[in-house]
Amino acid sequence: MKPLAGRTINGGFLSFPSGHTATATAFALVATLVVVSRKPARAWLLAVVPVLAAGVMAWVQVLLNAHYPTDTLGGFCAALAVVPAVAWVVDRAMDRVEARRSAGTPA
Repeated sequence: MKPLAGRTINGGFLSFPSGHTATATAFALVATLVVVSRKPARAWLLAVVPVLAAGVMAWVQVLLNAHYPTDTLGGFCAALAVVPAVAWVVDRAMDRVEARRSAGTPA
């Protein structure tokens, strides 16, 4: 996405969106989804953990002058868009595999 945006910082380095913030958010979101899938009563973690992970990474990236604040927001939003979509696709694929196994058809 960085070449499409073309936004630079510190002498020409591409900056939008922040890959570090996107990665921290995605990792936290996936880990939290795993926890919530096993313990649904902890669904509130989905509203807290990814935001905290993204906030810490965004703060560090801005303090290091590696990104503008809006770059980190873009990384956060990119992870929030991609992770649930990929999780949905993986869930559907696994549902099909499980249905085939139950029916006795090889996966």
